Amino acid sequence: MCVAVPCTGVRPSPRRTVLRVPFAIPLVSLGVVGLGACGGADPPASVAADDAVADDVAAAATRAWSLLNEARLDPTDANKRSAAVAAYTGKSQDTVTELLSTYGVTGQASRTDEAAPATLVPYPDTVMISAEGDEATIQVCEVDSNILVQPGMAEDGGDVVVDGEAATLQLTLTLRLVDGDWLEADGEIVDREAGVTSCD
Repeated sequence: MCVAVPCTGVRPSPRRTVLRVPFAIPLVSLGVVGLGACGGADPPASVAADDAVADDVAAAATRAWSLLNEARLDPTDANKRSAAVAAYTGKSQDTVTELLSTYGVTGQASRTDEAAPATLVPYPDTVMISAEGDEATIQVCEVDSNILVQPGMAEDGGDVVVDGEAATLQLTLTLRLVDGDWLEADGEIVDREAGVTSCD
């Protein structure tokens, strides 16, 4: 659907329809929708990124997700935990640190659902970048199908499933440029479907 703003009406890339949800920060405030200048007053809050920057942002979002996924699958590996935390900044880094700490306290771990492996699909053509060039947003689709388990707690020594519910999420991620690297700083869910659905 078209998200209209004063003086202009633009919509996100036709590859992905963005739905507003009550608990999400309005997408305009995140810079997903570029604001046109009204009467020549303020400059745009964000603009479409060129292909090179868009690819860098998409790659950084994918890398952060992959590092966190690896740490969730093997939370006893300190190097994987450190690498995951380092791929994030701000609010997202706090969340990742707390999540991996919880894994350590509970002794839980994630397992890959071989029938429908977890994945993240970024959409580079949705990347918007701030006027200062140090913050960007991107729309992504995440299949969150990992199975949370308590390893070795079954009678036969196998894993006990704690949570096997899967979901497919549409998110808007915010990344910040820190010392030359794009790091994920925040994320908002814009749509959620129970189960595994296609990100195509």
